[in-house]
Amino acid sequence: MARKRKTLPDNFYSEARAGNIEEVKKILSQCDKSAHYRAIQNSNTPPEVIEWLVKECGIDINDTMAFEEAAQDRPEILGLLLSLGADMKQKQDITLRYIARYHRPKGLREMIKYGADVHTYVAVIHSQEVDTLTWALAMCSTHYIIDTAEMAEILLNESVEVTPLMKEYVTKIGTDYEFRRNSLDPQYYNIDAMDAALEKMYQLFDVPPVPHRKLYDGSEPITVQSKTWQKRYKELLDMLVPGNGSSAFVQGEVIRITGKLRYEVLHEGCAHWDSEFRKMRDALAEYLSSGKPAKEEIITKVKQVARSTQPEVFDDIIKASVRWVLQNPDPIPLGKVDYER
Repeated sequence: MARKRKTLPDNFYSEARAGNIEEVKKILSQCDKSAHYRAIQNSNTPPEVIEWLVKECGIDINDTMAFEEAAQDRPEILGLLLSLGADMKQKQDITLRYIARYHRPKGLREMIKYGADVHTYVAVIHSQEVDTLTWALAMCSTHYIIDTAEMAEILLNESVEVTPLMKEYVTKIGTDYEFRRNSLDPQYYNIDAMDAALEKMYQLFDVPPVPHRKLYDGSEPITVQSKTWQKRYKELLDMLVPGNGSSAFVQGEVIRITGKLRYEVLHEGCAHWDSEFRKMRDALAEYLSSGKPAKEEIITKVKQVARSTQPEVFDDIIKASVRWVLQNPDPIPLGKVDYER
């Protein structure tokens, strides 16, 4: 007797995408249960094959991730999975967590349709249990604004209560969006739809709209209104640093690089540290040595930035970077750089 495969053969995927039900069944008949579990979780597997796997091959829906996967990518088959024995109580929380994390409003509607409790806690943020809506807002990036607004409307219509934490996240979403607005390519992003979705969230959560950000155009010297170095750094960041890529001016690049180096070392643990980061570090040292230069001890600290650099050293570098920008207020065009981050 031929030994059955534990993995899905390549032709399974093409036949499943084509909807060739009998051919898919024939392929799966040559596979063992390990492959069957993979098949039932695959987003291309026809519903008829899923039903066959459960009824004829003995697959237990509750021992698979099929329900969670369906809620994200194939909400139209949730009803089928429930009819085949999927346990809503067992699957509800993790499924809602996935739906919120990946912002799937269609899956959310289907879960509500089949009786999911959207008020239950599905995740933990800073030791605090949070519900589906809070988790969706916390996980929302610019790319998901439209879907998140739709999910918010659905959940608020289900009597989910607005909390201060939700309001904080809406403001954070708006702040991040406005920071990146000038870098968003309209070929890939529907800016009008995103603006409308964000405006809807401001209204739903009764949050003041985040003002549009205007990038510095180099037409006049760089000045700030803030008094502390922390606030001056934030003001220069908002003024000079684009949402993506390098700044148009050396002053903006100084502010951008200090932030990237600090975040990579202190928050990412140098997980992405490579030659490009080292090039940026060296470029920062060169920038700070130009014009009215920073102190030599600061230049040395910049050149020595590495995995072991402590927070207080970065504070010194950021203070000096802010000071350098304000001592060299006339815009200096950046030109071509030799790093890519």
